[in-house]
Amino acid sequence: MKKLIILCITLASVYTINATPNVGGKSKGLNKTAAGCNATTAVIDLDINNVRAHLMNGGDMWWDIPTGTAYYEVPKGSNKNSLFSGSIWIGGYDRATGVLKVAAQTYRQTGNDFWSGPLDENNGYSITFQTCADWDRF
Repeated sequence: MKKLIILCITLASVYTINATPNVGGKSKGLNKTAAGCNATTAVIDLDINNVRAHLMNGGDMWWDIPTGTAYYEVPKGSNKNSLFSGSIWIGGYDRATGVLKVAAQTYRQTGNDFWSGPLDENNGYSITFQTCADWDRF
């Protein structure tokens, strides 16, 4: 256990990581895809093992966008939510440019990082608005 703690302290002194909450304001990134697709709207409830959880097609889950309320109920029917929200975060380091690239869905107040639909070889330029709408489903 002492070795693990020393390793964590050593790594913390080598790398500086800063995180701030996304509290609104102007977006510093892209809010739309190249196809100009709308944000995803598909929603489904996972109802299994005494859990009722809200899943959305845009990479975020466990909350209701219109009301801003938690939607991960355990046990289902109890009106008790053990989680408020969650989302997919994917990141990678581009060695060629030395840049960390991250796609991280938050609460959608400054845009979206995940979209429904297929990918193409031209960075999305041949994806149509209708294709995005067709894939916005579970």
